[in-house]
Amino acid sequence: MDMYDKALVRKIVTTVGVALGEPTPYQLERIKVDLQNIIQSGRKVDHGELSRVVYKYCRRGPLVCLDSVDNSDLDTVLMLALRATPKK
Repeated sequence: MDMYDKALVRKIVTTVGVALGEPTPYQLERIKVDLQNIIQSGRKVDHGELSRVVYKYCRRGPLVCLDSVDNSDLDTVLMLALRATPKK
């Protein structure tokens, strides 16, 4: 797992909340592909859509909100997901 994937996992855990030990490398790849497909289809990814994609592959876990959640968290997740996905 490279540094972009590790940063993406941290952002997913703090933004959405998943079970301990998730997402696995396989789950993360599936999440990135789904997000990329959504963006390429012209749809916007909001917090609800991100949660739907993540929970499609990962179990829900505790979400501890230490601060307010704003779009910069979502923007960072999307940027990392697109950056960390290998180009075909």
